Amino acid sequence: MANEKISRLDKFKLENRDERITKDLKELSKASGLDFHQYSAGSISSNEVLNMNEYISRKEFEQFEKRIDDKFDNLNHKIDDLPMKIEDKIKLQISEMKNTQMQWFIGTLIAILGVAGKVFGFY
Repeated sequence: MANEKISRLDKFKLENRDERITKDLKELSKASGLDFHQYSAGSISSNEVLNMNEYISRKEFEQFEKRIDDKFDNLNHKIDDLPMKIEDKIKLQISEMKNTQMQWFIGTLIAILGVAGKVFGFY
């Protein structure tokens, strides 16, 4: 019994890197339940293709591709419009600053005229 255990352990002993050899799957018999001959050179049966429900179809892929392309086009359009929007905002700020500066200048001028009028006795 102990001898039998050792022989079973030797059977499942892992190979070292130097002992590894390439196995030819064609030598396996069909009795194991695996037919590796059908997979040679890309010959996949039509039943396998029909049972691939976790994959998307070409039509779905093209729809996703179009949706992604539309999103990128929209993003590119927004990026292209960005300099114009920034320029418009800068012009608006400059215009508001000019108005504020003009109001400050007019207010200062009125104050100076008022003080000058008081000093010279105009009123």
